[in-house]
Formats: sequence, C-alpha cells, structure tokens
Amino acid sequence: MGIKYLAKAPALLFCMFFLTSSVAVAADNPEKSYDGLVRKHDAKAAAVYVKPEADFSIYKSVRILDVDIAFKKNWQREHRGVTKNDMERIKRRLAEMFREVFVDVLEKGGYPVVYEDGDDVLLIRPAIIDLDITAPDVMTAGRSRTYVTSAGAATLYIELYDSSTGEILARAIDRKSGRDYGSWRMSSSVTNSAEARRILKQWARMLKEGLDRAEGKRE
Repeated sequence: MGIKYLAKAPALLFCMFFLTSSVAVAADNPEKSYDGLVRKHDAKAAAVYVKPEADFSIYKSVRILDVDIAFKKNWQREHRGVTKNDMERIKRRLAEMFREVFVDVLEKGGYPVVYEDGDDVLLIRPAIIDLDITAPDVMTAGRSRTYVTSAGAATLYIELYDSSTGEILARAIDRKSGRDYGSWRMSSSVTNSAEARRILKQWARMLKEGLDRAEGKRE
C-alpha cells in the first residue's frame, strides 16, 4: 500500500492498526517483522526495527505527518466527567505540542523540517496510543482538587518512510510514564502539560539520536 494512499486513510484506522501492531510486537519481540524489518537490540526505545539495506544518509530533511492520538481502551469510562469534546480538545493540544517539540528538536539537531515529499526527504508517521491521563483537566461544576502520584502514561508508535517511493525504512515503539512523584501531588493542566512536554522531548531526542547513529554521525 503506497504512502500517498495511506495518507488519506482516517486517523482512527491508523490508531487501531498501530495499537494492534504494537501489542503484538511488544508481546513477541520477533527478530524480523512481517514486512522485512530487522530488530535492533542496541536501540534506546522498547522496540526498533530497521530495513537492513536502508541508507539514511541520503535524506537531507524530514517531513512530519500529523500525529494520530488514541486514548487507552475504556479511558473515558474510567473518567466519567470527561466528554467527547474534552477528549478532542486534549488530542488537539497534545498534537500541537507534539509538532512543536519534534520540529524544535529535529531542526536544532540538523534535520530541517519540510512540508513536501522529495527524493531526499524522510517521511515520519507518528502515533500516540494507549494515552492514559491520570487526572484530565476538564471543566466541572464547582471547584475540586485531584491528587495523583503520576500524570499518566502513553505509547509512541512511529514509522519512517522514503517519502518519494513510500518504502518503509524503520519502525519504533516506546512507552513512557510520567514521573513517579513518590507522594501525592495536586494535578492541574500545568502539571499535565509539563509532563507531556518532558516525555515528548525524550521521544524527539531518541529519534534525533537514532537518525544520527543511522547516518554514522555518532556511535
């Protein structure tokens, strides 16, 4: 299935595919994926698969597709005060933060971000799945305070393609949790955003460092 066709598919379809794929990979940890990618054991992410003959040195810039976001199954049921509008608002904010953080880290790391495909453009298709916010900041009647020991957790599923041919070159999966405070702390939109940004920066740096190693810039 070509990349130009894939780009037209609904976001929900991608999230469902990513979720089932990541669960299977995490459970079995095969040495070779169904589409010919080989697992790298020296990667920092939980699971990384790379096409053996892929040459990342030919790519001079990257294009980042909009991130697809899916909450953990039954997450809304566990947070009965959360509406569909709240969930869409959270996803929009997280998607904006994702692009801001990844563009900043990659461009500062020497990978210009462009908005068109090309022979020397690496296409990045990201998804955040299994999003579990412990205490979402939503509008509720009256004033209330929520105390948590962690802001939550999420899984990054990311694929890299040759933007010109649509050939898949790499896939990575990694799950991160918010810091364990060690005691109860009051949750707010500020603390949730700070934890989300911290995790996104970690993922962006992992991607940048992975590209560096693939291009031979560092061992």
